[in-house]
Amino acid sequence: MVKIIKKLMIMHLFAILFFFYPAGAFSTDFSFEQEFTVFKVKSETKSPTPSDRSRTTIGIGEEVNLSTDPATTVSWSVTGGGSVSETSGSSTKFTASKSPSNSTIRASVSSKVIELQFSIIAPDGMTSTIGSEPSLGTSGPPNRLIGAKTIYDCFVTPATVSFYNIELRENIPSHTWTWPDGTVQNYGPKYVNWSVSYDNKTTDSVSTGLIPITQMWNGTTYVSFTSVTKVPEEYKNETSTWTIWLGGETHNNEFRGSDQKARVSLNATNNVFGTWQGPWQ
Repeated sequence: MVKIIKKLMIMHLFAILFFFYPAGAFSTDFSFEQEFTVFKVKSETKSPTPSDRSRTTIGIGEEVNLSTDPATTVSWSVTGGGSVSETSGSSTKFTASKSPSNSTIRASVSSKVIELQFSIIAPDGMTSTIGSEPSLGTSGPPNRLIGAKTIYDCFVTPATVSFYNIELRENIPSHTWTWPDGTVQNYGPKYVNWSVSYDNKTTDSVSTGLIPITQMWNGTTYVSFTSVTKVPEEYKNETSTWTIWLGGETHNNEFRGSDQKARVSLNATNNVFGTWQGPWQ
């Protein structure tokens, strides 16, 4: 009896299906296969600062670790600048172009494609504060030398990205100045290579060196004098071309005739004066 009921139910089902579907449009083969590929891409900057490591605005040359979640083997590619360390697998490292650009990372498997957009920016300024002021010598009298030295704590902006993975340099041009006593002095041209840590910080030592006080004498009295050193800042871009990003930086050396003291300043995005120092024996 049970077998008869089951058979009647199956026949009833087929009757309904054939009633609603035209002949030839229905198959009695109920087997099917469908592939579902579900994953997301996680990104984390190599630099621990700024604290938002999932940010998609990054500094030129920055590195970003990319991975699929859950771990899924995909094909990795990039357009718009930069490179990926692995083109296949569940993870890779994206290294941004060393020139400003907009890059797209693609993670693809079968017909599934996930894209991440990155905006790559260059440094745009540098602020500084006084870090320390080591002595250039022994305080007088006798007062035979004049000079000052200040070590600055510097911070490359903007603070929203990190510039740890680029080459920076000072491109100091040649310049000449004449002291009050008629002494002519030359400096440059000179390149000074430098870099920053993850937090975009570095130090810069600015010094006049020790100068004979007699160079401040104009034949009648000691007079004040200032010399200015231009310090254009450059970074090396994707084509290994040095590019100016801070052209107006100067180091100012100021000498005071009234008491033969000196000070320096670092004038980048802000202008910070050191304290008056000396004179020295």
